[in-house]
Amino acid sequence: MIFYVLSSLVITATSFLGLGLLSTVLSGAAMILVHLFAQKPLNPIARRFLALYKMSLVLHLSVYLFFIIKLFFISGFSDIPAFIVSHLIIHHFMSAFIGATLMVMGIRIYNAQCSTTPTND
Repeated sequence: MIFYVLSSLVITATSFLGLGLLSTVLSGAAMILVHLFAQKPLNPIARRFLALYKMSLVLHLSVYLFFIIKLFFISGFSDIPAFIVSHLIIHHFMSAFIGATLMVMGIRIYNAQCSTTPTND
């Protein structure tokens, strides 16, 4: 459980910091590690965190795809400053959106785990 929580925290933090490429690599690495080292069949917590890693990977790759598509709309040198400014605005917005989405998913997974784990009162 500690691997899942720490890896999701690191991925969420790198997403909030705007380090999308690093978040993508970390998400892919976490998915590979879960598939290699998790007990088969995967328990519900592992499946939920695997969904979080997949969500991170898909969202970051879709943002990169959007920026690549956006490059094709540059028709001349006069469009470059507008591209840079819009890239910065979209980059900050999407970093916050992806980070918030991953944070909410991680909190929901953690709360679900805490509510199903018996306490020793």
